[in-house]
Amino acid sequence: MIKVIISGGQTGADRAALDFALERGLEIQGYCPRGRRAEDGPLDAKYPLQETKSDAYPPRTRLNVKLADATVIFNGLPEYSSGTHTTIKYAREQKKKFKVLRGFPDVRKDAAALGRWLAQHAPQKLNIAGNGEEKCPGIYAHVLAVLRQGIQ
Repeated sequence: MIKVIISGGQTGADRAALDFALERGLEIQGYCPRGRRAEDGPLDAKYPLQETKSDAYPPRTRLNVKLADATVIFNGLPEYSSGTHTTIKYAREQKKKFKVLRGFPDVRKDAAALGRWLAQHAPQKLNIAGNGEEKCPGIYAHVLAVLRQGIQ
């Protein structure tokens, strides 16, 4: 059973994860870039993330992967984004379980895949990462719907 949601706070997938955690009353942990940097400006204080020393995204990605038991990455683009590649790289380096979901915009497909993967691995601290809304319009709504259906 998931007890903690970890996210970096970016628009899109990250923000949907944080809003899902708030909605469900789950603990939120994680790191965001210095200045609470995100595509849409500084991250709202309602999201209790720690700032890294850098305003770059990779340091927070590495720390969030390390903090979690496992990572789910939502990639709604035809190719893996640089952020997806970076997250996979850190998960492999740290020998952490990860799953890339590519069913966007099919919510049922991703929710079913997520549910099966979570049942198999049973992480308590789940890092949720993925595309920002700017590069993948609609990913926020997709991820929120997938989490609502795929996490019991």
